[in-house]
Amino acid sequence: SISIFEASKIDFVKVQAVKAAGAMRVDAARDFCVRAMEQGPDMVRAVALESLVRLRVDPKDLRAAVEPLLATAHVKARVNAAIAIVPPGEALSQEALRGLLLSSDPLSRLEAAFALGYLQSSQALHCLHTLAQRDPSLAVRQQAVKSLSRYPARDALGRLFTLVDSE
Repeated sequence: SISIFEASKIDFVKVQAVKAAGAMRVDAARDFCVRAMEQGPDMVRAVALESLVRLRVDPKDLRAAVEPLLATAHVKARVNAAIAIVPPGEALSQEALRGLLLSSDPLSRLEAAFALGYLQSSQALHCLHTLAQRDPSLAVRQQAVKSLSRYPARDALGRLFTLVDSE
């Protein structure tokens, strides 16, 4: 993976090399992903962050490299950064996710809904329920339902039932 990454000038190839390294549970793979996280383009950094989380690297150790991704225009990188380092109770107060939720772009709202499935809080639960009921994009509504289903049943079932009843 390392030699492929270093030899290639094509981001897609670099992404695949980082994904492959993320599946290897060895120190060299972790170190390689850290380097890719620190120096690659945002698309590569987004995948490197996923790989590091998969390798169970403590997000606190990545904070300095991850924080700049909260402000990137690259949606996947911004969402991965938020999932990695934003405390769940602060998800909706972070510009990184709030901007995505308020975007006119359905893909941005979909990615924000995905993140709120991981950054669970009562506010996020309410936001997901509202997205599932009212977002104009079917894909966003579907992702909001999927994210609601990640919450504990005691918190989400009542909201999910209201969605079924409204159909």
